[in-house]
Amino acid sequence: MNERVASKLVGRQWNFKTPESAARYENKARDVDYNFAPELDGDIRDSINSDSIAETSLGKWDLA
Repeated sequence: MNERVASKLVGRQWNFKTPESAARYENKARDVDYNFAPELDGDIRDSINSDSIAETSLGKWDLA
C-alpha cells in the first residue's frame, strides 16, 4: 500500500527486479578493484622507523 502512495506522490511507477532497474541502481563501488594493502610511501616508512627508534631510546607513551 505504501508503494502505491509513494508512486502517486512522485508520479512514477517503481520497477523492481528488471534489467533497467538493476543497471540504474547497481552499486558501482563493487566494480572497483581496491588495494586494501597499498605499499607505504618512503616518507611514511621513514616516519615509522623514526618513531620506532625514539620509542626504543625514550620508551613508549602510555596514553589513556
